Order: sequence, then C-alpha cells, then structure tokens
Amino acid sequence: MTTSNRRSKAAIRTLVLLCTALAAGAAGAQTQPPPPTQPADPARVLVTLNRAIQLYLDDHLTEAAAAFQELLQLDPGNITASYYLGLINLREGLGYAERVTPGLDPQQTAELRANARKHFEAARRSFEDVIQKANERALTPVGAALLLGIAQLASEDPAQQDVALELALRAKQTLEDYLATDFGAQDRFAHFYLGVAQYRLADEYYNRKDFVRANDYVRRAKGSFRNALSRAADEVKRGTLSSERFAQFETVVIYYEGLIFVQERNYSGAMQKLQVVVEKERGRLQQNAKDILESLKEQEAIAPSRITFDSPVGPLEFDAELAISNAYDTNVILLGKDTLLPRGFKRNEDYRFGLDFGFTLSRYISGAEVPAVGQSLTIGVGGLVSNAWQPNIQQFDVNTYLGRAYVNWQPIQDFYAGLQYEYSYTKLGQDPFISSNSITPVISKVWRREPADAGARQRGALGDEAGRTDIYYTYDYRDYFDRLADRRLNRDGKYHALGIRHTANIMKAKDLWPSYFASRDQERTLLGNRWSSVYAGYVYRNERTRGTEFDLWGHSLIAGLEIPLPLRFGFEFDAEFTWEEYTARSVFDYRRNERSDFVQRYDFGFTHTLVARGEVPTMRTLEVKLRAGIALTFQDSNIWDRLGQDIYEYDRQIYGLELLVGF
Repeated sequence: MTTSNRRSKAAIRTLVLLCTALAAGAAGAQTQPPPPTQPADPARVLVTLNRAIQLYLDDHLTEAAAAFQELLQLDPGNITASYYLGLINLREGLGYAERVTPGLDPQQTAELRANARKHFEAARRSFEDVIQKANERALTPVGAALLLGIAQLASEDPAQQDVALELALRAKQTLEDYLATDFGAQDRFAHFYLGVAQYRLADEYYNRKDFVRANDYVRRAKGSFRNALSRAADEVKRGTLSSERFAQFETVVIYYEGLIFVQERNYSGAMQKLQVVVEKERGRLQQNAKDILESLKEQEAIAPSRITFDSPVGPLEFDAELAISNAYDTNVILLGKDTLLPRGFKRNEDYRFGLDFGFTLSRYISGAEVPAVGQSLTIGVGGLVSNAWQPNIQQFDVNTYLGRAYVNWQPIQDFYAGLQYEYSYTKLGQDPFISSNSITPVISKVWRREPADAGARQRGALGDEAGRTDIYYTYDYRDYFDRLADRRLNRDGKYHALGIRHTANIMKAKDLWPSYFASRDQERTLLGNRWSSVYAGYVYRNERTRGTEFDLWGHSLIAGLEIPLPLRFGFEFDAEFTWEEYTARSVFDYRRNERSDFVQRYDFGFTHTLVARGEVPTMRTLEVKLRAGIALTFQDSNIWDRLGQDIYEYDRQIYGLELLVGF
C-alpha cells in the first residue's frame, strides 16, 4: 500500500538543465557559424554582454541594440546577442504599432505599420538566426548563465537569480505583447520562445517553492508549444516552409515537450518524446536527449513510473497486472491425513487454471504541488478479479472480486503513514462463500545508505535504499455464507492481525554479477538495478468468531529472500512458520481437546523476464515475466475424530507456471 520508491527529481533536473543549456532550440541546422579571424577575447565578450544587458534592463533600447551588434562583431556565434536583438526589434515594432490610432492620417498610419512590420520581420530573422547558430557554445557561462537570452535560472547567487528572473519575465512579456498583434500571432518562433520562457519560469518557481505559479507556467508552456507547431503546419500549407524544415522545427519542440513531462514526473511520456528526438536528430541535441533518456531509464529501473493521464483533479497514475496460470494441486479440498473423501468427491488432486486481473488508479500529490502535504500524498483506488477453475472438482472453483481505497502520506522524507480499506466477495463453486471488510493502517520507514560520491552528499542527494521497515495492523470483519449444522462452527466474526516486517537490500544485480553485465549495456540499464534482498517479520493474530471452533490466537514468523540472476532470471524463496492455539474444545475431537496447530509454508519461485519495463519504446510501462513455482504446506494438528481421522492435519503441494503481464 505504501510506495516509498518515489523518484527524486533532483538528479534528473540537474541533467535536464545542463542538457537544455547545451541544445535548447537546436532544430536541426548543424552548420557552424563562421569563426572570427581572431578568437574573441572572453573578458571583452563578458564586459560587452553585461553592458548590453544592463542597457536593456534600463530600457535604453537603441544603445542596447548597438551593444549587442558590437557583441556580434566580437563573437558572431553568440546566441544571446541574436536573441536580444530579436526582443528589441519586437519592442520597437510594438512601439510603432501602438502609435496607430483611429483618425490618424492614412499616410502616417501606413508608415507606422510599415515600420512595425519591418521590425517584426527583423525580429523573426534574429530568432531564426538563434536556432541556426545553436551549438556547444550555448553553454558559455557568462553573466547570469543566459540561455537564448532567457535566464538559465540555476545560479546559486541570489542577486544573479533576481536579475535572471527579471530578464525571463521581461522576455515573456515582450513575446506576449508581440503575439497579441496580427503579425506576431502567426509567428511560430514567437510561440516557441514564449514556451521556452514559460518552461524556464516554471522551473524557477518550483525552486522558489511557488508551486501555484510553477504549475500555471507548465500549462502555458504546453499551449505555446502546441501553437508553435500549429503555426509551422500553416506555413507548410502556404508553401512558405519546406517539409524538411518543419521536421527540424518539430523535433526541437518535441524535445521541450519531453522536458516538460520530466517536470510533471510523467517519465514514461518524457522517454517517448526524447526517443523521437534521438531517432530524428543528429549532433548536440541528439546527445542531450540521449543523456536525459539514459538517466530516466535508470530511474525507471529503480522505481518504475506508471501510465499517467490528465484529469480534472490532476494527473492520474494507472497500473495493472494480468496473471495467467496453470497449476497442479495435490490437495484441493485440504483433506486431512487418513480422512475419507467427502460424499460427491471422486478425487482430491486436480489441475487448476487461473486468471487474475488487478489495477490501481491513484493521484500523487507532491510537496512541490501542495506544500501542506509535506513530502507527498497519494490517494488511490483499485480492484482485483481472481478466478481459479478446477476441471474435476468444480465444487472448489474460486472466484474473488475485490475493491479497495487507500491513502499514503509521506510527511517527511522516507517516513510513510498509510490507510487502506478493502472489500472482497468470494464464491466457492457457484455459491456465495464469504465477504470481507478490512481496514489496515501501516507505518513505514525507508532506510538509506549515504551516497558514495562526496559531491552528491554535499548536494543533499538521496542514497540508495538500504531497506525498509513496515508496521501494520489489520481489522477484518468476515461474513461466511455457508449453511451450518452446528452454530459452534460459525466463522463470522472479527479477525485481528498485528505485524512487523523488515526488508534489507544487500547488493544490486550489476554489482553481484559484474562480469555478466559489463558487456551488456541494455540489460545493465534495465535489469542491473534489481536488488538482492532478504526480509524477516512477525505477525500476531487474534481471531474471534460467533462460534467457538475457530477462535484462536496465533504467532507467525516470516522470512524470505530474492536474488537476481544472469540471463534475466531471478530466484525467490518465502517461508512462514505459524503456531495457532484455539481457545475452545474442538467439536470434532473425541477427547474434547483444545486444538493446537503448527503450520509450515514454503514457496520457491524462478522468474524469467521476457520483457523488462522500459524495453518497449512505444509502451515503456510494459513488463512480462514467466514464473515457475512450487508451494508447499504442512499442517500438523492434534485433533482426531471418533474414526481416528486427522481431519485438520494435511500436506499440500502446488506446482505451477504463471505468465505475469504488468503495464
């Protein structure tokens, strides 16, 4: 019910910021600008840039334009200068457009509109020049670490952050004013750069904990990018833009849409977008997309994301699992040792075909979205349909229908408090058998190792999970529908359980089998982060029914391990030892003894991953496994009936094969 494996955005965000600084706006033109005959003096470039930016901030547009032109003379490939010249031309054009008023002389009106259009076209050329120049030099850390003239907004210097934010806000406002004009509304570059500015502002407001503004800018950025593509498609229809240039422009828009998905934690959607960029683009933009894609894949392998889609209450996460199984059961009806078959049964062992389907739909609310929740809050619902059919003992066909609702709260990092309600209805054969209403509160603590990298420790990055501890209580009220010959056999009642379980992660698969994964890059990314782990726990049970035969208190010790193996295999082992002491004399024991049972359960499983999560680009949440298992149960009891039959003592073995499909 609890989900401690929520992804940390810090590492991915850092990589995204760096990669965006390298490639933002690189829409496919890979030609490099001609280098100056003499390399530009970095100090002079920096001084000129800072002077130009200050003039722009002070609204001295003519002097600022001259300073940026001077900067282009020093450094012809300077993207920042081209971008700001575009902004200045936009503002100059808007100034001419605003002077057109009703009643103005027609000749003056025509001149003002011509001047406005001249500046708008000059701005458009500057914006297109930015895209054509985009190359490795975009990362030059000058001034406030500007990117396309829009602040990088990643400086740790508060003064620089304030200047950077002001620049981005002013750029956004200028672009919005331009887009309000008839000419600007059709300009794909203006829509695109407005989207870039909004994306940058969203990231900055996330960092400043202003989540309302951050989410608003994310929505705006999506709309701006859609508008940019729409205007580009219109140009193709008019014949003013070639299909090749449209494809180049579309690729960079897709790149930014992927970055927005990263901000929204829709990692599956982000990977689909970035994969398109990797396939279509070449050069720096492709490399940036690859870097972010690999980081996302590693995060997915550690803590897989779910299918995400928008809704009126925010993004909903969906996951489901389908299980198809076939098994051989040696003791379907749990027949006791030396016990005669009941009337109507010809055999006790049988094959079984199983079909299960379950799903979960949840809303994850991060502290970034709603600070009052602390680290996070997850609210969800789910369901399960489980069916098992016996061809020869149809009286023991089992059909279960289950629904649940839960809430999982993380008030502080790695500490969880959850609550789940569950209702189930089960039929045995064709008849109703039992209904159950249960509620389970749980408290969980995730334990972590310190990051091995000193720099990561200084940044406060989270280390790998060392393990987790869960403490839970379950109250289950059950209602049985079977007909009773004796009221003492009534099992309706209250079933209580209190448990604790601790899981320890030992070693990752890539470290456990280094020679195998060394030459298999894809498997190392997809499967190398699987943990070998062990767990142990204790459960106390107290069950009180309307009858007397089944009232008990019991103690269970549980333990298990999981080991990832080469060649996509894995091994699982679970064990449970239960002591049950019943509180009343048994109806069936000829000595009138109180029942006392000792139960041993063992489960061995080998799994083979046919399709790893993230392996299918078009459906990254798909995971397909094949599991072969043996389940053994040995129940010892002290009850004998008058015929000398051990009616509660039995052995059972189940040999099964399951196909597990998760998505």
